[in-house]
Amino acid sequence: MRVRPLLLLIALVLSGCASSPEPLDKPLPSTAARENWILHIVYTDPVMLMRLVRYQSFPPAPEEQIAQLRGKEKRALPDAYWALYEQELEAFRYALSQRDDKALYDYEKTYRNELSRLSDAQLQALAKEPSAGYGNPFSLWRGLFSDRFAAYTKASRQAEQSAKEAHQQRLALMNRCWNVM
Repeated sequence: MRVRPLLLLIALVLSGCASSPEPLDKPLPSTAARENWILHIVYTDPVMLMRLVRYQSFPPAPEEQIAQLRGKEKRALPDAYWALYEQELEAFRYALSQRDDKALYDYEKTYRNELSRLSDAQLQALAKEPSAGYGNPFSLWRGLFSDRFAAYTKASRQAEQSAKEAHQQRLALMNRCWNVM
């Protein structure tokens, strides 16, 4: 009984019915005009623009956090502890700033690959009106954008979670060394 669906699937694949849609068959040769359109499309993409906003919403500077913590701490801790704490906060801020670089690189690479398969007319249309490819809710482009965005978001969250866990482990180790609980 299970042989029939398998044979039907094989027949569909061999006949070309299950192959990818025309726009994603193979990359077209690169030209200066194509590269300019692709650059424009990629760098006006919402995900690429979101990254700029993310860097503007960083945690407060370590000095501010340390001043707040020193005020809350019931016992006096040596300046060496706070100097180490400040270094740790700087390391954490750096890790957060780098958290999604690989995810963003992969997103951009995938997007460029998809765009390289479009005709010049399609690239021009997307460069003029970036949402043109997403107009039809059932379009191929909406699905590709969703896939790219989901992969980017997942990778970015994993990197952020790793940075937070590493930060918490370093703080716990530091607090054990200084007998701070």
